[in-house]
Amino acid sequence: MTLVHAADAALDRLRAGRADIIVANLDLPGSGAMAVADYAAYRHPATKVVFVTGSSVFSDGTVFEMSPNACAFLPTSTAPDDLAAVIAHHGDRVAKH
Repeated sequence: MTLVHAADAALDRLRAGRADIIVANLDLPGSGAMAVADYAAYRHPATKVVFVTGSSVFSDGTVFEMSPNACAFLPTSTAPDDLAAVIAHHGDRVAKH
C-alpha cells in the first residue's frame, strides 16, 4: 500500500508501476483526483478507482461516465471499516483478472 497526499505524487507512483486500486478524494483542489483516474485508465486500464467526496456534484452517477475505471463512489463520511470492505471487494476482483 502506498499513501500519497497530492496528485503529482500519485502520478509519479503510477509512472513507476500499476496499482490495483486507487482511493481518490474528489474534494481535493484542482481536480487532481480526476487527473489521476484518467492517467490510471490510460496507462493501467485494470486499475480500479474508488472515488470519495463530501459533495453532491456527482451524486447522479456521472463519475462512472467520466471515469471508465471507477468502481465505487462513496461519501467521505463512510466509516473506515466500510471503505476498507469496498476496497477489499474490488481489490479481490482485480487480483482475479
